[in-house]
Amino acid sequence: MSDVSDRYDAVVVGGGLGGLAAAARLSRAGMRVLVAERHDRLGGYASTFVRDRFELEVALHLVDAMHEGEPNHALLVDLGIDRAIEWLRPAALRREIWPDREIVVPHGRDAYLDALASHFPTEREGLARLFAIASEVAGAYHAGGGEVLDPLGPLARSSAARVVDAQVRDPALRATLSLFAHGWLGLSLEALGAISFLVPWCSYHRYGGSYPRGGSPAIVDALASIVTRAGGALRVSTGARRIHVERRRVSGVTFESGERVATRLVVSNASPQATIDLLDDRDVRWSAKIDRLRGSVSCLKVWLGLSSADEAWRDYDLYRVDERGEALSITMPHVLTGGPPVIAITKLVETSRSVTRADADALVAEAERALPTLRDRVVLREVATPSTFARFTGNPGGSIYGARAMIAQSGARHLPHATPFDGLWMAGAWVQPGAGFSTVLRSGRDAANEALR
Repeated sequence: MSDVSDRYDAVVVGGGLGGLAAAARLSRAGMRVLVAERHDRLGGYASTFVRDRFELEVALHLVDAMHEGEPNHALLVDLGIDRAIEWLRPAALRREIWPDREIVVPHGRDAYLDALASHFPTEREGLARLFAIASEVAGAYHAGGGEVLDPLGPLARSSAARVVDAQVRDPALRATLSLFAHGWLGLSLEALGAISFLVPWCSYHRYGGSYPRGGSPAIVDALASIVTRAGGALRVSTGARRIHVERRRVSGVTFESGERVATRLVVSNASPQATIDLLDDRDVRWSAKIDRLRGSVSCLKVWLGLSSADEAWRDYDLYRVDERGEALSITMPHVLTGGPPVIAITKLVETSRSVTRADADALVAEAERALPTLRDRVVLREVATPSTFARFTGNPGGSIYGARAMIAQSGARHLPHATPFDGLWMAGAWVQPGAGFSTVLRSGRDAANEALR
């Protein structure tokens, strides 16, 4: 192996969105960065795979507030990719099919409040108050990130349910808000930290959501280009074996090939649990904190490639809720992109749950109730379970949202980017500010900014 120790100022372990964002920000600051990803492609959950003529998106639905003038567009500018990606906006954010109602959720605050008020007219004022609270919290977050939200403030000590219940009385409306909480973050309003709910709820419904033309690889490719143009390198199928620490300061990384790279700056986009296992030194208090860290849910996902699409299927994102209140999401990217028709069906499950073929069959049968002509159009079927996601991403249990967004791990209580070791930083959904495509991009940028100070 060639000696690359004198060619890179920083090493990023893990090429998910958080790692790539950190690498891009460091590259724009003049550093030569090596990104090492153990999988055979970059992106982590921000990736696609091809089966026959169908390109299947691993995780992405929509990304919030990415257009010019919206808060996350500034994030793209910071990373140097604001002109590299075209954002496509579906006609509606989603359609919710409940046993007794259907709600088409539009983009934009006023349209959203009008849509909910048409179903729950007595709740309009309470919804407006709730949105005002969310807007204040989201404004602070977009201005400075999750760490600026006072960990001792009343919202940081509250569940999402407590904040919602202070403004909303109708149980059916509460269930609608809980659908967003569970669908986006995998927790009920009772279990979810208020800040973790309020920020994305406000951002998606005030600014709307968009999909990058070319899918999630468009984001990955844009970030990767920033790194390589600055003289950095991107290596796939390159797992880290050890992060070396001397006198509590990072000194280098050894890869599974045996090659060692000397560096004084490492950003780990691996999970905190995996990061600890890579270190050749240990901090007892930090390790104990990470041992207590609880991961999020995973999911059962079924992709269906279709011979054709029913002309009546015009919803990009569809949520179907059964009589028990359990929901599945149905995403139809061809509605937006015009590509070969694909349907992705997702149901969140705990990482400890054993998932069988019968569960996948039941998921497809449930989708057929929402899309009656689906069965006769299926020509390809792919299934992913929690063990699939664990195998490909290295996340414990196949967690899809990193750290569980409960009160004790919400807002400023998220793990910080900094670690007890000089020169070692973390980025991604397990640390500040949390889960979601825009959020992990922010995590990577912020980790890099802290490292550059």
